[in-house]
Amino acid sequence: MNDIGSTLRAARMAAGLSLSAMARRTHFSKPYLGLIETGKRPVSPEIVKAYEAILGMGGLGADMDRRSFIAATAAVALSPRTIGGELAVSVAGNDPNPLATVQTTYEVDLAVASIVDRGAVRSLRRWVIDGEPILRVNAAGILAKLPGQDWSETVVQTLGHDSELRDRYL
Repeated sequence: MNDIGSTLRAARMAAGLSLSAMARRTHFSKPYLGLIETGKRPVSPEIVKAYEAILGMGGLGADMDRRSFIAATAAVALSPRTIGGELAVSVAGNDPNPLATVQTTYEVDLAVASIVDRGAVRSLRRWVIDGEPILRVNAAGILAKLPGQDWSETVVQTLGHDSELRDRYL
């Protein structure tokens, strides 16, 4: 399950809102929000903003940890001017250089994973196998955090066969 989607779901449930109530308040459909919360659809900036607006109003967002996480997720993962957004743009443009310079954090990997498209996933998969060490570990980190489990086996196999990558990743 997508970490951001599951966090949005947990925040909604902690606020005592059903998926139907959230759909009415955000004006997104119930099926669409369900797909977001289960990691079957990528989280968009609009979704995070809508959840933050609803959960931050009327005492529903009283849990500061929940609100802080949602706000941080929006700021880090979804703004085009952030590191995560910039890295996602470079990955989409098949430019490995930004990911080859310094090892990214869990949060940045999660941010990039939440907004990359299928073409970018092909690049990440290629880089995890054929890239320089830092590029490989960053690509593995992003692939491991993609919604669903489609690429987890590739990451597990690569980490299992490559001790240098495994050491850097861990």
